[in-house]
Amino acid sequence: MHFYDLLTNLYESFSPEKAEEAVAFIRQELSFEVLYEQYDGQTLRTLINDHHEAFYECLARELVEDLDKEPMVYFRDWQPLLAFLDRRSTQLLYYYAEQQAFATDVQELIKGLRQLDCGQYQVAMHCFHQCPHYIRHYFIGRCYIAMGAYENAIHQHDWFLNTLIDFWPLPEDETDESEELHYFLMAQWHIYKDFAHCHTQLGNYEDAQMNYELAFNYFTHGNVYVLSQGRFGQEAQLFHTMTSQYLLALEKTERYDVALEYATFALKHFPYDAYYSSVQQRCEAALGQQDFADQLLTQVFQSSTSSNLLTPPSPLVTALRQWALEQLAKDEMIFDKNVRVYNDELGYGEHLYIPGANGFVDLLLEDVDTGILYAVSFSTPDNGNTTADQLERCRIALTEAVDKEVKGILCLYGSEVEGCDVVNSNEYLEVYAMPISLGRLG
Repeated sequence: MHFYDLLTNLYESFSPEKAEEAVAFIRQELSFEVLYEQYDGQTLRTLINDHHEAFYECLARELVEDLDKEPMVYFRDWQPLLAFLDRRSTQLLYYYAEQQAFATDVQELIKGLRQLDCGQYQVAMHCFHQCPHYIRHYFIGRCYIAMGAYENAIHQHDWFLNTLIDFWPLPEDETDESEELHYFLMAQWHIYKDFAHCHTQLGNYEDAQMNYELAFNYFTHGNVYVLSQGRFGQEAQLFHTMTSQYLLALEKTERYDVALEYATFALKHFPYDAYYSSVQQRCEAALGQQDFADQLLTQVFQSSTSSNLLTPPSPLVTALRQWALEQLAKDEMIFDKNVRVYNDELGYGEHLYIPGANGFVDLLLEDVDTGILYAVSFSTPDNGNTTADQLERCRIALTEAVDKEVKGILCLYGSEVEGCDVVNSNEYLEVYAMPISLGRLG
């Protein structure tokens, strides 16, 4: 008799014998990998719940016997089943399991699982601390996650993972089908998934991204979607939680190509999800800007038109730019203005190449009070007019690109700046002098 027929028959006409038969089938012959292929999550959820209490009492006996022999069996055989149990079924299972675990080595572990399920995290932690098996560190970590103490959770999971690796080193033969290998792999899946969640909450996006990718080595994104279907509690949100946090980590680390791939996958299953759609749009825009920037750089370095303004700035100009940035960091005025560094979604400010003019400026500043954008160039007096011409072209190109009022600031530096005239100065160009001289003080 198949799984579906067994549980349907048990539901329609209960008897202790049928309950024992169903539990024996679940424990001895059932493979959840096969179940996921044969049934959707909603069907599994319907089949496993709403049975007579005696069914869950039989199931509890098996849970206690399994964990008493080897607690690590929880990850492979029991966690997948528990995720489909509703509130009533879970409470009945842990109630009978706690009774049957009396005077066994897993008594405190079972107590802790029941308290964790009830949301009594401090009590659950106390119980887990009494458990002699190192699996306690995993469940203590789960308690810390539930309480929002993510750094403590990471420490507990670290202890568990290190002990796991010492106790069960990963076999060299990746085709090994031993039960121990299954325990090992399922445990690592849960650990890396939790690591990634904690690091995301702490804002450690590089670590979060790395741990999500380690977790996806065990279950792909498609597997996670299948695993989430029809489940209860946090497991029902597994796909959304992992996807949204992984996308956040990818965006923060500027892995836009991978983020776009996962956002597109998520939208296939949830086409009206606003978050996935917004991530897809942002990634497409970011990748488009990267392509645009690559094209611009190609044009710059392949251009046959020679221009001394396309060469790297002199060390002195770099020093002057750094000086200006340091003044702004101290909230001090420069060029007699209350300005700040300008940045926008087009990349202007972060990148000082102005494509419409095929030239560079040294700074882009925005007036805090008026919103006027200032393109700044430093120059020696002998190059003043040439720099002013290029600055004017950059100003015009910027005005068209950012749709703001743009003015130019030409700062002449050197030992002889007095009396220097800029022939093509106009109402949009302000000229400043920065004398640089050496004088002996003693």
